[in-house]
Amino acid sequence: MVSKTVTTRALQDRILARRTRIEKLVRQELVKPTPIKKTVDVKTSLMKYLETFHGCSIEELLIGETQQEVADKLGITQTCVLRWRRRLGIVEPDRRRKDNGN
Repeated sequence: MVSKTVTTRALQDRILARRTRIEKLVRQELVKPTPIKKTVDVKTSLMKYLETFHGCSIEELLIGETQQEVADKLGITQTCVLRWRRRLGIVEPDRRRKDNGN
């Protein structure tokens, strides 16, 4: 059995030929190009997994409890809870003292 080796040039020619056929179909309006969605998804894959696992949105899971309680409930670190809250815009008031003498 003789194996065919595909050269780089042959592969480029195949890709360009296919692209040219598709462009002709688009020009003839037989095929419509799929629109590209430019949405920014701030949720990570772990956030999406936890949403499906717990059956509610990640915002609901992160609100209302201390960082330690949320971290224990979700099985993540406190730092992760803080970063996710900031990433999703769930910002808690700053607990540092404002009247530090300055």
